[in-house]
Parts: sequence; structure tokens; C-alpha cells
Amino acid sequence: MRNNFRYKLFFFLFISSIATSYSNTILRGKAPTYKGETLQFYSFPDIITKRPESLGTCIVDNSGEFQMEFEINSIVLIHIDLGKYDGYVYSEPGKNYELVLPPRNSKTVDDRLNPYFQPQKIHLGVSNVGKKDLNILIQRFDQVFNPFMNEYAVHKYIRKSKETDQFRFLIDSLFSGYDEMYFQNYITYKMALLDFIKYSGGKQSDFYSKFPATEVDYTNTGFRELFNQVFSRFLYYFSETAEGAKINEDIFRYRSYEKIHMAVIKSGLFQNDNLVDLLILKGIYDEFFYNDYPKDNLLAILDSIQQVSKIQKDQDIIDNIIWKVTRLNVGKKAPGFQLYDQVGVMAGLDTFLGKYVYLNFVSFNSYACQIQFPILSDLAVEFKDSLVVVSICVDETFQEMKGQVENKNYSWPFLHIGNNLELLYEYDVRGYPTYFLLNREGEFLSSPAPSAIENFKNYFSKKILNPD
Repeated sequence: MRNNFRYKLFFFLFISSIATSYSNTILRGKAPTYKGETLQFYSFPDIITKRPESLGTCIVDNSGEFQMEFEINSIVLIHIDLGKYDGYVYSEPGKNYELVLPPRNSKTVDDRLNPYFQPQKIHLGVSNVGKKDLNILIQRFDQVFNPFMNEYAVHKYIRKSKETDQFRFLIDSLFSGYDEMYFQNYITYKMALLDFIKYSGGKQSDFYSKFPATEVDYTNTGFRELFNQVFSRFLYYFSETAEGAKINEDIFRYRSYEKIHMAVIKSGLFQNDNLVDLLILKGIYDEFFYNDYPKDNLLAILDSIQQVSKIQKDQDIIDNIIWKVTRLNVGKKAPGFQLYDQVGVMAGLDTFLGKYVYLNFVSFNSYACQIQFPILSDLAVEFKDSLVVVSICVDETFQEMKGQVENKNYSWPFLHIGNNLELLYEYDVRGYPTYFLLNREGEFLSSPAPSAIENFKNYFSKKILNPD
């Protein structure tokens, strides 16, 4: 079975390099429990940072019907924000999908306030496709594979190879007759996870030579999962091998992409330049979240790769890495937005240019926020000539926010986040309240800023308005 899959994998990667024209794909359905709701569609084109990309929104009408149209040129895993659920569907160019949504199950107040809440992932049903549709095939495979994988992960040290061989034979007997290349490659990558899991807790680099793909398969979700697990902290682990012994010097002393690239190529483990560059990008990105390499050196290497890379997807990944690790740095322009305030007027950062902005993310359902609102009210009055307090409210509805503001008679701008939940990602909001101080040009001056109860008044008055 494995040789058969490897042949098909090579063939797919060859034909996938041929440009495909864009075609319209339609997602539609009828979901009465969602009537009046706005559905958000998004994808994750970046294999490394997984930065979400909004694909648009549509409103479910009073009869429960909805329709969204996309123009794509390859298979895309499209997600829909469904409250407690993260629904997804594999979408092929030119196809029309009748989706079956789960009954509406909105996030609770606790869910919305929990920065670590993760919606339950649901592979959405499709009612108008046959048994050979990619969604049906992957659903069938996952129903067989996932229980075995979960058990195997728990018992990896005692499970006998005979049992895994039997499982491989079962998968082959069930799915080898389908010639859908994306699906066959998906199986190859997922089955490789069984091999890789043996190495967890040991020398991760020992598996590098067994990685089943010789080229980059950007869109295949099986490739993405396997790639990110196998090559987690690639530079760090590669530096522990004989072939990568000079990697640390290449980073610390030379800050050289060329030297790192050459070391990986000379190892003989990988020969495809595109794959090697992606490995280096993955390694650099992961190290920003550890303290083994200087961040400035990592950024310098990223800049070098960006200057020589001719692959647009890699350019996009580099942009996303730089954005993600520097976006909240002092001096950076704060992410923009356009939100409705408590009186229904659209406002954005440009609205407040010329004054310092004490930007905060809040919820009226949070006790920590409630006890700081009176302090914010005093700050808004005392520093009205130089500072504007701006509160972005994450509560479920605009009316809920408006009622609370009017009831408390708060006079500073409250903006409702609405369906712009990507702001929480862009500002890396992990709890409420979260504060930032922006200068008069809308750039970060303090990120994060002291909270209202951490004597922001003294900080702003002495260090910003009247520095020594």
C-alpha cells in the first residue's frame, strides 16, 4: 500500500504545480435555527502561523436560507463560525455544496470571556454530493483513523507492530480504490503520523528522513498537520544532529540564511529548495516563542529569505510571521477597525487621531472590568484635552452594550466588536480587561499598557505628559 501511495503522491505534486484557473464555488443551505444570524467564513492559507483569513459574511434570511460564493483555484478548507462549533468543509473549484449545519448553539458568557475557549470542530454534512466526494471520503477515513490514532497515542509503547500493520491493511482495503489524489495523499500523511508518534519523547530528528513528501503540499490538511508536528522547532532539533552542528553559529554569529540553507541541503535529508525554505521558516517562527536564539537575529534571517524567495506563498508566510511577532511592538501602527459606538456611529482609530488613546477590550459580564469602569470614567474627564478612552466591548449584542452604557451613564466611546472577532487575534487579547496606549498617530506607546487599577493615571501624567 505504501509504495502505491508514494507513487500517487509524486504524481499529485507534479500535476498540482500546473496553474488552475479560478472558478466559483457556492456554499448554501437551510438552517432555521440560525435565521437572522451573520455567518462568518474564513480559511487558514498560512501553513505555519495559521493566521485566519476572512472570506466574507452572509446573513441567514427569515426562512433559514443562506448562500455564500467564493472564487478559488484549488481545494480550500473553508471554516464557518457557528458559535460553540467550528464547522468546516472541503471546497473544490466550480462546485456547489448544500451544507447541513448543526442546531444553533451560541457561546455562553463564560465561553466568550474565556481566552482559551476552543470551539468544537465539526466536519459539516453535505447533502447534494455522492460517496466519492472529497468530504465524504475524508469523513469516512477519519471515522476509522481517529479512534485508532487516539488509542495508539496512549499505548504507543506497548502496541505491537502487527496491530498497526493490520490497521494499514484495513485502510488499504477500504480506501485504495479511490483515485482522488488529494484524498490518497491525505491518507499517506495521516498514516505517517502513526510512524512519527513512535519518536515523540525521543529524538524527533530521527524521523526527518522518513517524511513522506519531497515537495510542499500547501493545501492538503494532512500534509499541514504532519509537517507542523514533525518539524516543530526544526532549527533547534536539527542543530543537535551531526549535519546541523553549525546551525547555532550560523544564527548567532552570521545571521545567515544562506549558510543555514546549505547545511540543510548538505544533510541529504531534503533536496527540494522550496521544502527546505519552508522548514527554515517553520524553525524560525517556532523559536520566537522560546529564548534559545536572539529575536533580532531571527528577524534578520527572515529578511534575507524574503529578499531571495520567489514563491508568493512563502512571501505571505514571512509577512505573517513578521506581523505576528512584531505587530504589538512599541512604535508599530495599531491594527485598524471600524466599529459602531453606543449611539450607532461608525468609528475607527482615525476618529481619535491627534490625542493619546487608552484603548481597552472589555465586557460588562466581567467583574474585573466592572470595578475599573468608574476609574476609566474619571480618567476620561481629567485628561479630556490630551487623552481619549476607547473601550471595545466584546459582549454578545450591540443592544446589550448600549443598555449598559446608558444605564451607567458612561460618556466615553464604547465600540461594539460585532462580527469583527479577528480583532481579538490581532491584538492578542487573552483576558478582560486588556489595555493599550497609543500615541497621537495611532502607534503603540505602551503594549500592553498599565490597567486602570495599576495607577495608569500616575504613569500617563508623569511618564507621558510630563516626562523628566
